[in-house]
Amino acid sequence: MLMFIEDTAEMQEVDNIKKLMDGMGEEWTEAACIEEPAELIQALTKYKKIESSGDNVTSAVMEDLKSKLRCDVLEEVIDVLVILEMIVKRFDFSAAELKTEYQTKMKRNLERI
Repeated sequence: MLMFIEDTAEMQEVDNIKKLMDGMGEEWTEAACIEEPAELIQALTKYKKIESSGDNVTSAVMEDLKSKLRCDVLEEVIDVLVILEMIVKRFDFSAAELKTEYQTKMKRNLERI
């Protein structure tokens, strides 16, 4: 993920995020911040439904369907990652801020298990 920028190659990706935001405009960016996570939720929900209703489908059909839905989930994950990068850029979060908050949240979640 690009949020913890550590090398110059990743800086190009930040420039691409800025170009995308500038090119699409603020209204599109704000709408995408809502729509893209919703599309990921839909893709995950479809995958979960197929996974839990496997009794009525042959295994070959099931595997094909799961493979297609897995690709759908991957596509939506990437869309959400792009949106997250836009949010990071919009709020000008530093890599240090993100890393600190990430470590805090991860530690808290690990303590819960």
